[in-house]
Amino acid sequence: MGLSSKFQNISLIFVFVLLFTSCDFINPDEKIPSYIKIDTFLLQGSSSSQGPYNHSITDAWINVNGDFIGVFELPALAPVLHTGNSDIIIKPGIKNNGIAASRITYPFYTNYTIDTALDAEGILLINPVVAYKEETIFDWEENFEDIGISIDTSITSNVGIGDSIVNGSHVARVVLNDSDDIFRAQTVDYYNFPTAGSPLYLEMDYKINNSFIVGLYINNSNQFLEQPVIYLNPTDKWKKIYIDLTYFSSMNNSASLYYVFFKANKTDSTDRSVILFDNLRLLHF
Repeated sequence: MGLSSKFQNISLIFVFVLLFTSCDFINPDEKIPSYIKIDTFLLQGSSSSQGPYNHSITDAWINVNGDFIGVFELPALAPVLHTGNSDIIIKPGIKNNGIAASRITYPFYTNYTIDTALDAEGILLINPVVAYKEETIFDWEENFEDIGISIDTSITSNVGIGDSIVNGSHVARVVLNDSDDIFRAQTVDYYNFPTAGSPLYLEMDYKINNSFIVGLYINNSNQFLEQPVIYLNPTDKWKKIYIDLTYFSSMNNSASLYYVFFKANKTDSTDRSVILFDNLRLLHF
């Protein structure tokens, strides 16, 4: 056998060995995931807040052993490439300003942590329990359960704030028709907001068949500025919204005080407009 034939045989053997061994690199053994199943979050009460403690937590931000696993819309079944004893951190996520494309972890809720074992192909069911962080400041709360309320209509409003009972609780009720078609109201008290980007939110539950505006009256250099913040569209079911006011407080560092306002004009699309809202909570650090 000539030298060329020997080299050809050696080359063929090398190619076969390379092909077989490279399969392990191209198709390595896949890890079998474990799973974390989350149906919903539970929100505990706070000694510094009057409640009720409903929420609209829509997402779970999951970390396992320091690795960020992902953001999962609830109910969620999250695959995790970790097994054995694991340190799990779950952060509650919301739709900022009710916008599905703007999902964040809510800064005022605590994280849920657990140290437990994860089994390959096993499903760990967790319903995380969270609460408001201890450092949260509740500047204003109104749940319409007391005789007096902390919102008053303005002189330009031809509609007052009524009352309804929903699931055994009092809620604010505003009815608009062809003759009574303008609603204007604001907080009785004013508030000093944090600056420098510190989180500031207004929580609110609502059910409306008419557009509804929430905004701020800002006293800046002895001039009141009217700043609409959000325009709420009609909904046939109760919703909870987290209204982000951080930008407006940060952009008005010289402002001395703020009022929260609510506005609605009857639309032509309905003969009788009904606006229901409840559980107002203004909070920051």
